[in-house]
Parts: sequence; C-alpha cells; structure tokens
Amino acid sequence: MTPIPQATVISVGMMRQLWAVGIVGWPEATLSISVVLALPILGALERATPEQVVDVTKALIGKLGVGEITLGARQAEPVS
Repeated sequence: MTPIPQATVISVGMMRQLWAVGIVGWPEATLSISVVLALPILGALERATPEQVVDVTKALIGKLGVGEITLGARQAEPVS
C-alpha cells in the first residue's frame, strides 16, 4: 500500500470539519481557499527535484516586497 501524502490527510480532515460545522468566518474561508489552491502545487513539488523546489521557493519569496506597496515603517501622522 502506498503512503498517503500529508497534504491530502490535512485537506480531508479540514473538509470533514467544514462539512460538519460550516464556514463561520473569514479565517476558515481563507484557510479553505489556500488549501484548495495549494494541493496542485504540492503535488507538482513532490515530483520535482530538490533544485527545482529551491528555485520555485526563491522566486516566490523574492517577489515579497516588490511593487508599489512594500512593508516598511510609516511616518507617524501628527495629531491635531
């Protein structure tokens, strides 16, 4: 018998919980969307070589903070 990938076990458990209780708020909805979108990516990364996984990770992390909006300290606004 082949082992079941951990991502599949997590997603099945989460889907059972959502089926029983439902989506109550934004945290559950966000987590549900991220799991559904992550499953194909994790499946592809399982078949990739370690070098390819590192390249994809570098590309994704390298995009953080690029663009008009970046994480940084804002100047305090004067209180009137």
